Amino acid sequence: MVEQTKQAFQLREKLLLSALYVTFFIGVFMTALYWTFPYDRLRDFIADKLSATDGTSVEIGELGPVGISGVRVRDFTYSAKPATADAAPNVLRLSEVTAKLSLLPLLFGTQRVALDADVGGGTLEGTVERNSETREIDLEFSALDVGKLGIGSWLALPLQGKLSGKIDLSVPSEVAKITGSINLEGQGMRVGDGKAKLKPPGMAAGFTLDEIDAGKLKVTLDVKNGIATLTHCSADGKDLKLNGKGSIRLADPWKRSRPDLDLDLTFSPAYKNKSDRTKAMFEILAMQPDWQRATGPDGAMHLHVTGTFLAIRGTPGR
Repeated sequence: MVEQTKQAFQLREKLLLSALYVTFFIGVFMTALYWTFPYDRLRDFIADKLSATDGTSVEIGELGPVGISGVRVRDFTYSAKPATADAAPNVLRLSEVTAKLSLLPLLFGTQRVALDADVGGGTLEGTVERNSETREIDLEFSALDVGKLGIGSWLALPLQGKLSGKIDLSVPSEVAKITGSINLEGQGMRVGDGKAKLKPPGMAAGFTLDEIDAGKLKVTLDVKNGIATLTHCSADGKDLKLNGKGSIRLADPWKRSRPDLDLDLTFSPAYKNKSDRTKAMFEILAMQPDWQRATGPDGAMHLHVTGTFLAIRGTPGR
């Protein structure tokens, strides 16, 4: 009996020692793999896969590991081909993005990625969750630098300011079933830089646009059945007052979404007389029949926005 007990104890010792050796080997192997993994090649592979053949490209400055299932990307740039050959590319830039894949939900067929991004000191946090039927997008951001983010390139106008807000969307495979909400709030918004040209509809030459103080911007969208309805749109700046209504028909990819918006723009007398070129711009617009019809008795200029996010078009009308 004593001998059997001794043999059992020795067997347990051998099994425990074997388990420790195996654990040690796996730990050393995973550590070596973690630190020697060719992240530069993975960076290039991801950039190639995200880039499309229709003029879209993705550049990644640096890619490295974060924990067991995460990566950190620095200097991420997404570029889309502009609508016209002479226009600058449509660009979005992120200084740093961290993405971590949750392992447990994978057992149930769900991919859940936690995101943490930085743009000019502003932050973006949230999750993107995907299963066989739908994607759930839940993002919250604060004080994102609009200029560094590159939103102005999509509107063919320089934009500056800080953007905060929340995006909560349920995106099934059928775009027509997208639901959710989008809330945006901008602080210190400015349009134009005194260098870039604004090209009002019907005026190919365009004007050099003096900087516009648009102040506080607030945009709220209610999304149902693939259509984002503008429930609130306003800007209250020293130079510009803005009010808007309308909707956006969402598409996949997002850049092909189609806005159908009506905007009322009211410029202050001080801005209209800000410089000789500003005076000339409003004098010329006042002589255009389309803009005459688009300007109300209160001086508000009505603009109808259509096209796609890749090629936005504005036409005067009332």
